[in-house]
Amino acid sequence: MIAYTDITERKRAQVEKAKREELELTVLKNESLNRLAGAVAHHFSNQLQTVMLKLEMATSQNHRSEDLNKTLASALQAARKAAMVSSQIRVYTGQAETNPESLDLAVVCRGHLDQIRSTLPQGVTLAIDLPSPGPNIVADPAQLRELLSNLITNAWEAGGNERGAIRVSLKTATAAEIPAGNRFPVDWQLRAPDYACLEVADLGCGIAPRDIAKVFDPFYSTKFHGRRLGLPVVLGILLSHRGVITVTSELGQGSVFRVYYPMLEEAMPLKQTPPVQLAPPRHEVKPCTVLVVEDNRDLRE
Repeated sequence: MIAYTDITERKRAQVEKAKREELELTVLKNESLNRLAGAVAHHFSNQLQTVMLKLEMATSQNHRSEDLNKTLASALQAARKAAMVSSQIRVYTGQAETNPESLDLAVVCRGHLDQIRSTLPQGVTLAIDLPSPGPNIVADPAQLRELLSNLITNAWEAGGNERGAIRVSLKTATAAEIPAGNRFPVDWQLRAPDYACLEVADLGCGIAPRDIAKVFDPFYSTKFHGRRLGLPVVLGILLSHRGVITVTSELGQGSVFRVYYPMLEEAMPLKQTPPVQLAPPRHEVKPCTVLVVEDNRDLRE
């Protein structure tokens, strides 16, 4: 006697579920792209209108010299804001240039946290727990500092009017210890047995479970104010460094962001940054020929 089980309906249900999940993912991606496109268009429209109006004022016949300088400075500032957003979007999409080097993560964090302290709002403090020596990783130190700044800015903004301590700590973790839930990017794959874990925790408002994935979308924010590109830039930096970030949060209790960088198998000394070479005084500069290669005519001129 032959026994069998008809699994046709089960297979059909699995196929339907997979289709629904794919459709939901497509909808979420479209929402994110629409939000990005709309916000970028709005931002650049505002900045370009500022530049154009200021330049129109600067070319008017009845402009005093002191007003002209202020007008041109304002136009330049608006152009720089637009360029900064463009640069941040390049980081988010993983298209920014990187200069990775072997470094002690604790050394880089400790040095930058000393600078960050002076920029924190009144009532916000840092509780720092960094080992010495720290774990060795390969990363772009400039992007690493930007990542740390964005995480801390997000932490104190989450506190709103309730200021408090932001905890910054550093430890090591095995690949098996990295949580699978609320992990971004969602398609991240393990690439090393051990990781350096940089943790930034706040006691702010927390994030609703349905909103955790959205905080890494460009220009999405649950706060009234905020940079709105901070966490997307963090994700972009991690994409270029093969890292990952996890989020643990509870409404009214705060959030914990953990960044994981692949560790080097052998410790390597921190690369020394060469001293900045100052340009010689103007009277010492010799005449020279400069070759400019640029396909955009306006930029070339």
